[in-house]
Amino acid sequence: MPETLTARQERFRRVPGIARTSSDLRLNHIEMVDQTTRDTIMELSRRPLRAFPDDTLPVLFEEQVTRMRQAPAVLSGSTWPSYDELNARANRLAPNCSPGASGRSNSWPWRCPDPST
Repeated sequence: MPETLTARQERFRRVPGIARTSSDLRLNHIEMVDQTTRDTIMELSRRPLRAFPDDTLPVLFEEQVTRMRQAPAVLSGSTWPSYDELNARANRLAPNCSPGASGRSNSWPWRCPDPST
């Protein structure tokens, strides 16, 4: 696991413990990052914003797959499927999904079978 991801996970793991020990502590007073990290974030926030791409999420994902085929894409249980593996899984699932209301408001407008079945 990359060091930066490990550090980020540790910061977020600390929050519930801090909140439990100080029930009157406001979230904006919990130190999530050290001063060096805070300075880096502030410096990055001063840079010009990049424009968002006009492509759809599936197109952007396929482009990412092309760029980083064997790179870890997500943590799934104790495994790190590559972009190629994740793409193959998504492509196997996609034909089984159908457009339509799921019965809940503001929900994903597609119905897909449970991947665990």
